[in-house]
Amino acid sequence: MADGDFLLQTPGQLSYLLLDSFAATGTGNGVWVDTKGYQSGIVVITGAATTAVVEVDVSNDATKPANANHGATHTALAAGASGQVTLLVLPRWVKARVSTSGTGTVIATVNFTSAVQA
Repeated sequence: MADGDFLLQTPGQLSYLLLDSFAATGTGNGVWVDTKGYQSGIVVITGAATTAVVEVDVSNDATKPANANHGATHTALAAGASGQVTLLVLPRWVKARVSTSGTGTVIATVNFTSAVQA
């Protein structure tokens, strides 16, 4: 799979693979995914090591930003940390990216939920 690939969709949930085994020895832009129609989300990040920093970035631009545009940083995990980032209110666009290189292989997934649960 590639960064930004769709994983699952049900009437109340949408999941994407934000970073697919990204080598944290370099930095990367990540890929923006659309949150339209969903209310909240959780990003799960694993695999960063040493000095690697993973950020969750957000944007409310009317159209999809270029991947090289990082919008606003919602959360930057501590160097070498894995973790979970809760998005209580969703912006229009979300992405994860390695902003500081280190080591490790980073995987980031996001799960959006809506008020409609089937």
